[in-house]
Amino acid sequence: MKSPTKENIKQIATTKNYTTHVYIGSNDDEFISSINKSLNNAKYKIIGFESDGKKLVKNIKKDIPNILLLDTKINNSSYSEITSSIEKINIPHIAIIDDITDNIIEEIIPGNPFGYLIKPIEIEELERMIDVSVKKHNINTLKTINAKDKIKEKNEELLIEKSNSIFLLVTCSALIISGILARNVTWLQWLLLIPTLTMLFLAISSTKKQEKPIPYEKPPFVSLIIPAHNEEYTIAQTVTSISQIDYTLNGKPNFELIVVNDGSTDSTGEKLSELKKDIPILRIVTRKPPKSGKGKGFVRSIVKIPMILFLRMYTPERFGRKLDKLAHQYDFDKQEYIGGVAWSLGPNERMKKKEYLPYNDVEFCGKKFHAPACWKFYLTQIYGDYMQLPPESKRINHEFDAYIEG
Repeated sequence: MKSPTKENIKQIATTKNYTTHVYIGSNDDEFISSINKSLNNAKYKIIGFESDGKKLVKNIKKDIPNILLLDTKINNSSYSEITSSIEKINIPHIAIIDDITDNIIEEIIPGNPFGYLIKPIEIEELERMIDVSVKKHNINTLKTINAKDKIKEKNEELLIEKSNSIFLLVTCSALIISGILARNVTWLQWLLLIPTLTMLFLAISSTKKQEKPIPYEKPPFVSLIIPAHNEEYTIAQTVTSISQIDYTLNGKPNFELIVVNDGSTDSTGEKLSELKKDIPILRIVTRKPPKSGKGKGFVRSIVKIPMILFLRMYTPERFGRKLDKLAHQYDFDKQEYIGGVAWSLGPNERMKKKEYLPYNDVEFCGKKFHAPACWKFYLTQIYGDYMQLPPESKRINHEFDAYIEG
């Protein structure tokens, strides 16, 4: 059995007279006979039918049809058992049912059919359903293949980057060692000594095995952040898709979706405002970029190259492992104090856990936001009278304008 390739799917999509291979799984002889007579033509070909569920799975693994018409009534196997097997071999199916009831809907939904049809079936309706299902399945399969190709390409790029970093490390080490052995260390070799030792330390540290994280007793509340700049054609599909993630607690979404509209000049902002009406968990942060001076750009261009060489050894995976290790260093349930380390203010951000939890909904400018129970104490510790603006000379300019919608 061979999995479909990108070339196979593209060939199917571009071939006008492509014949769709159909397999039928049902113990209803009248239904099989009717479909076999009506559907066998130049566009569709019935390549087999089976009333026994176990034999059906075995046959379609061998014949690989483009679509399976699966009756909920079949011998020697249940609908869920068959759909579980065919999902592993990437065969799409249409559910065939006698009547639409709550029990039947509950039975077929977990099987992820591309659609369902109620007997007796109109042949034109069946043909439309087959065409749509096969096309949708091919698109999904092509997306999966493209995603795997991108992951493979990214892994190859990372491997090349690591190889370059190792080559740079070995070269610098060789220069320094040769200078020390010859007792003639130049200024360049001394200059390379500290970053070389740092890279060597990071390279050795990255080989350590990652400790297994401590599992959470209940799933934590998660904030998903999506940066967006001039994404008017894709933002609606992206936000809608992510908002449907099945991550809930007590039947409610256990996450919020924050979209940062980063200085978009098209209709991205308007589309996000429309989406907000239908997606309560969506929050919008709109940012207007600052006008950068030439001085900053010049300094950054000088610092950028050595920083890239240095940071290649300190990969995002290492950052993640470090943060995860710090987060699990102490048992949350046993601690008296917890901290909201948002601004690196040390003890001023430390609070008693029993006063910090649970979260409350605090109203601000007509909107409600998640905040710790002791939010007044937290703000007072950091700012004193947080309702009083500091003198204009002491106000900090963060160099960009932003506002939150939602």
